[in-house]
Amino acid sequence: MNSQYPYTNDKTTPQVHKDGGLYKNLNVPVRTLSILIIGGLILLVFLAISGSQSDGFSVRYNSQGGSDVTEQKYKYLDPLSEPEAPSREGYTFEGWALDQACTAPVEFGQQVEQEMELYACWKADE
Repeated sequence: MNSQYPYTNDKTTPQVHKDGGLYKNLNVPVRTLSILIIGGLILLVFLAISGSQSDGFSVRYNSQGGSDVTEQKYKYLDPLSEPEAPSREGYTFEGWALDQACTAPVEFGQQVEQEMELYACWKADE
């Protein structure tokens, strides 16, 4: 038997070093590690269950003086769909925006990733 390779006669097998490796200075009982691993798994299961039971994200519509538009609920990454247009006497509805000043128009079909409030944009009739 070759003393350099104690478990084989194959000279291509690397020698096994038993210096303790990466965790040689770690002194944690196996029971503590087991408790940490089980606790982590329980936490992951809890987070997965609570995340799957979420009501999703609310998208609210501020008609800025127009008729009410019902809030909609979306799941994470669902595409945003355009609601029914509000009405307002003396004004023409021009679309929805992400800001009150109507400088950032909404792109319907984009994925919903958070709670949103959209603002109606109006043009006064002449």
